Amino acid sequence: MSTAGDGREAALPPEEGARAHADALLQTAVGRGRLSLAEYEDRSAQVWRVGTSAELASVTADLTVLTPLPATAMTRRTRARQHTVAVFSENVTTGPVSSPLAATAIFGSAVLDLRRTDLPDEVDVTAVAVFGETKVLVPRGALVNTRGAAVMGDRSVRVDPAQPGAPVINIHATAVMGSVSIGHGADNNEPSGGASLNKDQQTPDRRTEHHRSVQRRAHRRSLWGVLVPVVVVGAAAFGVTQVATADHGTVFGSGSVTVQPGQSSVDVGTLFGSYKVIVPDNARVATTGSMVFGSTECQAACSTTGTGPLITVHATGAFGSVQVITQTEAQQDNNNN
Repeated sequence: MSTAGDGREAALPPEEGARAHADALLQTAVGRGRLSLAEYEDRSAQVWRVGTSAELASVTADLTVLTPLPATAMTRRTRARQHTVAVFSENVTTGPVSSPLAATAIFGSAVLDLRRTDLPDEVDVTAVAVFGETKVLVPRGALVNTRGAAVMGDRSVRVDPAQPGAPVINIHATAVMGSVSIGHGADNNEPSGGASLNKDQQTPDRRTEHHRSVQRRAHRRSLWGVLVPVVVVGAAAFGVTQVATADHGTVFGSGSVTVQPGQSSVDVGTLFGSYKVIVPDNARVATTGSMVFGSTECQAACSTTGTGPLITVHATGAFGSVQVITQTEAQQDNNNN
């Protein structure tokens, strides 16, 4: 028999731990074949969007007989850190999508690829470029709402008309001496660059232009002289912190870890080193995390259409690399060596 207190509790916003527990239950259901990846993404988005405990309970009501994996700090961090960051590097994020998302490029290139058939009904994205380039690739037909500003930078949106029933993508784009572009990818019919001349234009004074050019170059050199040491030291400090808190880490070395049966996530950190994460051939892989002055590679492992468990690889650090490979690729590497 329910009480008034029970009703008030059901109407309260759910705690983060309850949301993480529900998300872990959904991941368990995927691993056991109870839910498809598309169903998981839809329900996972609801888990982190619903406003009351009663609504949260309804998302997993048919899965309560399952025993979920522990709702660890990694589970919560994966949800909170869906953030693509590129600092003096290049970072491309694909894989399962849930809202909200963010992509930031600082003297680097960040690409957030949303061109998937299993997007949630609505996705919120924050895209920032500071002396760098951030690209958000959206599926054709999606309804794209944009806002934001460009400060001494470029902000461009080139998308096809929206189609009825298509996902809604809300993008807050900010460019500061950088560029943020929103489009469909390489097949976009983008106009070629180049200057156009007009007979009515006045020829500028070459001495004035030369003087301005010298001033700009001197300003850039001065800016770099201050920024580079600060960024390098900051990146190294970031790498040390990430390695210290990761489940698997390496400094000035290399390592590897094999994902075990029933394991849904792995946390890897590296500083001036490299790490390999080996996943089952039929696994579905999503990568998260920030690698400063480095890279996270996931080719065959992330492109598989297998029906195995969903595995999240959280890779962080600086001046290093993390490579996600399948067991077949790992065997081939062993045979070649």
